[in-house]
Amino acid sequence: MAKNIRFKNNKYYFRTYVTLESGERKQIERVGGKTEKEAERALMKFELEHEGKYLRVNSKMRLFDFLDRFFDEYSINWNGNTKKSNKNRLKFIKDNFNNISLNKINTYTMQQEFNKISKKGYKKSYINIIKAFLNSAFKYAIKIMKILETNPLTDITINGKISIKKRAFTIDELEELKNFLSVPKKRKYYHLFIVLLNTGARVGEILALGWENIDFENNKISIEKSLYYDDGGHPHLNETPKNKYSIRDVYVNEETMNIFREKLEIYKQNKKEFRNYFKDGGFVFSRNDGTLEKKAYIDYFRKLIKRKIKITSPIHSLRHTHISFLVEAGYNLKNIQERVGHNDLKTTLNIYTHVTNEQKKNLGVSLNFFTKK
Repeated sequence: MAKNIRFKNNKYYFRTYVTLESGERKQIERVGGKTEKEAERALMKFELEHEGKYLRVNSKMRLFDFLDRFFDEYSINWNGNTKKSNKNRLKFIKDNFNNISLNKINTYTMQQEFNKISKKGYKKSYINIIKAFLNSAFKYAIKIMKILETNPLTDITINGKISIKKRAFTIDELEELKNFLSVPKKRKYYHLFIVLLNTGARVGEILALGWENIDFENNKISIEKSLYYDDGGHPHLNETPKNKYSIRDVYVNEETMNIFREKLEIYKQNKKEFRNYFKDGGFVFSRNDGTLEKKAYIDYFRKLIKRKIKITSPIHSLRHTHISFLVEAGYNLKNIQERVGHNDLKTTLNIYTHVTNEQKKNLGVSLNFFTKK
């Protein structure tokens, strides 16, 4: 039974929250009918009929009510993974911010709220993500809902713990991982390791690949979808990847194509073995029964890497490594951006800056006019 429907006195009742014109949040309960279905329909009808009367859209709305409305209305623009992430961000705000009226929110009150969570020890990078979510919501309030005139986040300062910088793997580390993962028992993790390293793609993009996306003749893959996991670790497909720039063709080397050929042979063998129990979804990275890999596959892959190499973000660092090596090799930045599906060149430039700074450092350390090497 839905949590907002309950049965008492031989009738089904529905409950819902409304925001009064005063800005007060109030729960109400009404008789819905003799069956649960009738109560659900009555709830939907009530919310539609009373939206203008109760659910007032004005500056007296409480912050959490406004964010709930923003989430419900704007989430149609997000793919499944983004929606899941933003749901967690909304929960964080409700757990850590004061639920004040919009008309009492200003730059000072927001600065106080962010100072409060900074003192709790959260990383600056994560606090900036929370700020970005709120920033989108306040822009929606200004441009679409017309209930705010200015964005209270414009001039605030974000503090917090400094995250450990992401880095690329070294050649020695990559060799060590390759040898470690190439044994038969870890072979399916070796497949993922090689494909991620050689394509620079996001892990969700690779796990969503179907056989129709593999061009064996031209050594090319087409990235069109992405995969994400819900809170229970079950896989779901986004019909589009992270952004419009993520839809792309990526040319790959022979080592990667050999991995795909090996995966295809395994897929065919599993299909033959499992017969009627095989779910022929056509996914390259599938389990023995043909279904998509679950979150446990990724979690264990991450553990295997960290078992050998001390690195902060083991899976994302494979993407970072791919981009860093292309930068060091002198490839055109715009071409790199298009290859890895960055939304804008700035993201690629950030990695470029990091790499060139390391090169400058190494140049200074190794430069010695009086010693021939």
